[in-house]
Amino acid sequence: MTIARDPKFAMIAVLSAAIFVSSADAETIQIVAPSGVDDREGNTFIPSERNLPYRAQELYLASDFQGLPDGGAWLIGLSDRADASQRSGVTVGYRDMKITVGMTTSHNLARNFSDNLGSMAMVVHDGPDEVEYVVEDGALNPFTDFTPFLMPFPYDPAQGNLVVEWITRSGEDALVRWDSQQAPGRRGNSGDPDDTSASFFYDNSFIQQFTFVPKGDINYDGTLDSSDIDDLSSAGFDLNGDGATDEKDRTFWVRDIMSTWFGDSNLDGEFSTEDMVAVFQAGKYELDMDAGWAEGDWTGDQRFGSEDMVAAFQDGGFELGARAAVSAVPEPSCAILLGIGMIGLSRLRKRR
Repeated sequence: MTIARDPKFAMIAVLSAAIFVSSADAETIQIVAPSGVDDREGNTFIPSERNLPYRAQELYLASDFQGLPDGGAWLIGLSDRADASQRSGVTVGYRDMKITVGMTTSHNLARNFSDNLGSMAMVVHDGPDEVEYVVEDGALNPFTDFTPFLMPFPYDPAQGNLVVEWITRSGEDALVRWDSQQAPGRRGNSGDPDDTSASFFYDNSFIQQFTFVPKGDINYDGTLDSSDIDDLSSAGFDLNGDGATDEKDRTFWVRDIMSTWFGDSNLDGEFSTEDMVAVFQAGKYELDMDAGWAEGDWTGDQRFGSEDMVAAFQDGGFELGARAAVSAVPEPSCAILLGIGMIGLSRLRKRR
């Protein structure tokens, strides 16, 4: 399996002013599945039928995604390509297309659609869609521009195989032949989008290119940096999977994804004097000015004030080094007193 990596790729879901001060070693990952057909034509094709409604599911084995980092990544979109037998390029439109992604431990699809998606299934696209298929004579056809997801789907191959479901009541408004690969038992279909079970199974599977970014990459640019947590509040991502979007997701991003402390303004993994100097040099403390994580906004209200200082010192990591190296987070009382002292000192300097 070859993994195509494109660090220049960007699909911006949310944009806000941010200062890029540091980034984790990460990049966008694109994986073609079923495996082994990223650089060659599939051995069969699936023809579309104009304006035919349907419900279809595809199963992609976890072994197709072994190139993902430990713990998995966020799936943010997918794309397919035209078969070599497609004679000319075509743009296919859908008035409605609902895409759901889920996981199963089975290596074959069950006839009942709901049995395949699992409890963590997520609707990732719901609405109109338009896909342009390019045909290149004598060469492998390129993948289409990918269909971006409304929300990222957290996928870890260690937890099971990936299932993708498409439901459309309008069907395709143009004819296309999709490149596919023989894969018995991995594609279930029904001509009625309201059916609860597959009426027949194909022995071939759509060849898809799956686009992943690191978990926590809120703006989908392939890196983990301060712009991601700055965008978290407006993005509305349920990072910790508790069904709510609140301050707990911010805490999850800081502690679980980045494994760092509140107050780590440069995201180098430590909360130190260097971070304090940087945020006060930014000159936004207790001023009615927009601020990002790198400028002291650690609570997500777009301002740098005493609440941010309290939050940082309550987290208890000041001058303790990397979070992962601390076996137990100490009581924050002394750190809070130190923080209060620094707040008072900054106010005294303002009055002078």
